Amino acid sequence: MGAPSLAVLSEVYLQHLEHTEIIKIITQHNILGYFRYVDDIPIVYDENSKDIHEVHVAFNKLAPTIKFTIETDNSINFLDIAIQNKENRLLFGVHRKPTTTDVIIHKNSCHPPEQKHAAIRHMVSRLNTYRLNDDNKQIEQQVIEQIVSSNGYDSSIVKPFNKTGQKTNNNNKKESWAKFTYYGKETRAITKLFKETQLRIAFKVNNTISKWLTHKPHNKDPQQQFERSGLYCITCPDYNRKYIGQTGRSFQKDTKSTSTILNTTKGNLALQPIY
Repeated sequence: MGAPSLAVLSEVYLQHLEHTEIIKIITQHNILGYFRYVDDIPIVYDENSKDIHEVHVAFNKLAPTIKFTIETDNSINFLDIAIQNKENRLLFGVHRKPTTTDVIIHKNSCHPPEQKHAAIRHMVSRLNTYRLNDDNKQIEQQVIEQIVSSNGYDSSIVKPFNKTGQKTNNNNKKESWAKFTYYGKETRAITKLFKETQLRIAFKVNNTISKWLTHKPHNKDPQQQFERSGLYCITCPDYNRKYIGQTGRSFQKDTKSTSTILNTTKGNLALQPIY
């Protein structure tokens, strides 16, 4: 697990099973519909003529290392769609996992509006695209308003995104793109100068998760490593024990003030900056 190639190999193997063995099961048991996305497989069948548990047993015999689970309730979640069979009628809603949070890019964050509004635009587009019944549509509308309010936006921001239609370029001139680092109103004022040209503008930000989580290489000078702050690891080679800590001060000052035994110039303990 964890290798970048495993997802591709797993998909290749599943497609191989579908074209060789699963197609036989579908034909033999008169399955009306088989749909798969990654590891979610909704199956449509006639319960009056077929016992779905027999199909489940047949699937679990395909490979000893693959076990299929089954959900036979009147409702099922497929991707972000909640499907409910009520009185022989399908009702659709928006499904969110229990671990889903209401966090989107906050209104006060120094990001271009296009990026801050992307999540809101997606939720509103999903609301208007999915075939939701009136009750589920109203519930989803309230959820969207709650999410935008929790992130500092006024709930009225949702209304403009309900308008359908996109701007199209009627001329045949080839457009080119330029990328600007977004710093706030100043960047927006500069990019407005290109509004009437064929140059399209894209924004990027420096304050990214990748920047903060990427491991930084240590300075070539060993002494300067201990003048930084961050995460550190203290190792005792005698007992093969490690202590990992975090400090906002320099490594050298923090370890000296914590205990004299953490002095890296004496004793057997070794201090190594991590980040």
